Amino acid sequence: MRQLFSSKKRLFSLLGILILLAAIPIYLLVVGQEQDVRQQAAAGPDLVVSNLQLLDAGGNVRTTFSVNEDIYLKVTLKNQGTSGGTSVDGTTTTQIYAHKPNTVAPNTASDVNMSMRNGEFGTGAENVYESTWTSSSKVRFINAKSFKRTSEGNFTARVFINSDRKVAEANYDNNQLTIAYTVKNVAYIPGKTFTTAPSGYSSSFCTPPSSQLVSGLTGCVMDKPVNGKNYGRITNTGSTTRTVGMASYKAYITYPIPYPSCEPKDCPDKYDWIWTQTMYSGVTTQLAAGKTVYFEVSLPNCAWQTDVFEGSIIPSFLPPTQFYSGLKKYLDGYFHIVPVCKPVAPTPTPTKTPTKTPTGTQAPTNTPTKTPTNTPTRTPTLTPTCLLPEGCISPTLTPTRTPTPTATRTPTPSPTLTPSPTPSKTPTPTPTRTPTVTPSPTDIPACPIPERVLNVRISCPNCSGQ
Repeated sequence: MRQLFSSKKRLFSLLGILILLAAIPIYLLVVGQEQDVRQQAAAGPDLVVSNLQLLDAGGNVRTTFSVNEDIYLKVTLKNQGTSGGTSVDGTTTTQIYAHKPNTVAPNTASDVNMSMRNGEFGTGAENVYESTWTSSSKVRFINAKSFKRTSEGNFTARVFINSDRKVAEANYDNNQLTIAYTVKNVAYIPGKTFTTAPSGYSSSFCTPPSSQLVSGLTGCVMDKPVNGKNYGRITNTGSTTRTVGMASYKAYITYPIPYPSCEPKDCPDKYDWIWTQTMYSGVTTQLAAGKTVYFEVSLPNCAWQTDVFEGSIIPSFLPPTQFYSGLKKYLDGYFHIVPVCKPVAPTPTPTKTPTKTPTGTQAPTNTPTKTPTNTPTRTPTLTPTCLLPEGCISPTLTPTRTPTPTATRTPTPSPTLTPSPTPSKTPTPTPTRTPTVTPSPTDIPACPIPERVLNVRISCPNCSGQ
């Protein structure tokens, strides 16, 4: 009896093993079929935003803009799926958002009324679209071609392809792409534009350079400012509408002599007179083909530079190429050299330093400092101020930069009060008269030829300009 039970047990075990072996191929077949079904479901169109860039009006790629500046887009749309993207109505809709840091739900309208409408994307199709006015693909952008921010801050632009889900896709999770950008408040005085020459403009003082960096545009800046204003002119000789403008900047470092022989990208440290300038006044406009526009910008009461250019205003110049000439947008410019503008921050520094110096040193320090510094530095600088030949390089550079800081700081620590009590009467007349005559801010404006001394046309042949 025990042997019969044992043989039956072995028989059932054997049958179980056989059943298990037979079930394995069936299981594998079912799993394989399920995988095939899933792969078939994943096949099909897959629309993505493969690249996204922000541009200014001149088509320059940027991530920092000024308040109320127009921001344009350059978008690359692609179908990376295995079949064409068939739409229910033959179109593909892409929404554009100026600030959407979080994922957007389908059918969410643009926050700046800016979207794109394209046809169907075939397998592997990839197209680049740019919304600037000079781009032929701008027609794909519906309603607005750009957007702007009215306040400072950090923002996230977002582009959402197939936002209305009219194209059946294998994967909807990769339809959106974002880019971060910053908006800063650049306060400046708005300029003006005119379709006819304004009263302050004179063609006698506005001559375009013989060669221009920008084809299809000619421009000039007046070399004779009028009542705190300067004027410019740009003519569109091309066949398409262009964005053009004029701007003025405050200059804190004067024009270099001699002018650097290297380009800004190769020796940016020699172009501090450009990088340190700050925006003062400006305006841009759309200029149709064959038309001329006139500009008026305000000028500061210190050294300034004015430029006419293509594209949008550059709020601040940055090495190595973020300036009009570096971006090949420069048409003409003019530099008024003296007096250089004084930043607000550095003003208290020279006032405090000289006050403390005479207290600790008194008689011993003032005597050696006064004699050697005043005599060699100022005497040779005054001579060439009005004697250098006329040309694009201004003779005022050296005298402007050297006497101004020396005259400010030297008389303060040696105000005649310290030496007076020590040598009684002899030293008093000598030091008092010498600094008074020489450092009288060099009186550069009183030069007999002020136009040559105070101004530099940046577009002259010997100057690469801005």
